Amino acid sequence: MYIAAEGVFDPGAQLLAPGVRFVRAFGLTQPGGEVSAYSANAAQAAQVLLAAIAHSDGTRASVTRALLKVSVTDGILGSFGFDRNGDMTTNLIPVVQNGRLAEVLQVHPLDAGQ
Repeated sequence: MYIAAEGVFDPGAQLLAPGVRFVRAFGLTQPGGEVSAYSANAAQAAQVLLAAIAHSDGTRASVTRALLKVSVTDGILGSFGFDRNGDMTTNLIPVVQNGRLAEVLQVHPLDAGQ
């Protein structure tokens, strides 16, 4: 059985160098060095939000507009931007076989169902 899931399944195995560096550094701050699979996503989301705030006039509407214009190169989750619907232009999709990570696909969300 193969199962495709949204998001990072195994941060140490799926992420590229910037993401692996984040996981290692963040792990040093966590009890037992354990890093949640969602930590990388949350950290990248915080960086995206801070970038949007920095490029806004401070109003909620301006931050929202700026969010759609953020482009990340070699970030924690790789390189991506956002489409007009607010979806990431590329996303990591883990494929699990028999309970183990089999491969990681980098796809556009609209292509995931094809």
